Amino acid sequence: MLKLFVQVTCRSLGVILEESSPEELQKRATVRSSVSEVLLQITKFCDLYLMETVLDDESEKRVLQALEYAGVFTSGGLIEEKE
Repeated sequence: MLKLFVQVTCRSLGVILEESSPEELQKRATVRSSVSEVLLQITKFCDLYLMETVLDDESEKRVLQALEYAGVFTSGGLIEEKE
């Protein structure tokens, strides 16, 4: 059986995260509760990249920590250091 993987890029703000602007990410980053399982299912069939603009390094760390806390890296779905 041939498996075909598709590359998919998804915006984080307002889709994966509850926050809807880079300014909000300077205060907090919260993964939507309904998203973790969906991300896991998508990554079974797609090479998924999450992309977003952040205003500073602290915001980036906040987003990565929120994704880690939601379990999207440990579940085998997303790879944090993908190039």
